[in-house]
Amino acid sequence: MYQRSNLKPCKICQKLVDPEEKNCPYCGSKLKKDILPKLIIGVLVLTLFGSLAIPTKSNLQKERGKIVLIVDLS
Repeated sequence: MYQRSNLKPCKICQKLVDPEEKNCPYCGSKLKKDILPKLIIGVLVLTLFGSLAIPTKSNLQKERGKIVLIVDLS
């Protein structure tokens, strides 16, 4: 049965190597890790949390109404 290979080509010698390796076993060059997907996900998560943290205009008006109500009761 055919299994999908997890090996990636080395940028220098183009031989297939395990992506978990730090150095190519054939030519010894340093293998770079793919950080672009992690970077994109991180930026998206930060954007989502940032957009949720910014109060909307309707929320600001509700909060101002509560503050005015509290001050009037005092």
